[in-house]
Amino acid sequence: MWQAKEAADEATATGFSYLLAVEMGEAELAAALLNFADSHLNPTDHEGGRFYNAGLAPIYTTALFALGEAGGLQVLANAHPASDETSMDTEENFAVSH
Repeated sequence: MWQAKEAADEATATGFSYLLAVEMGEAELAAALLNFADSHLNPTDHEGGRFYNAGLAPIYTTALFALGEAGGLQVLANAHPASDETSMDTEENFAVSH
């Protein structure tokens, strides 16, 4: 039973690993993790981006990759508040752009 849960969570762990590699400036490792995700985490094209459908929390996995591709957590620290018209409560907003 624990093995099934561990395998199912591989997607989220890969997303966190990718984000950490980006934060640490490990470009080669980040690229390898992104290639792995694109090959093994069931990505689907969605409005010019990709959504990872694997794991226990696909929306969080996709968000981790999107955040990494945007430059990392410093993007959040330096982000401007969203306008009242912008909503981040839908899966479409988390698609990673190619």
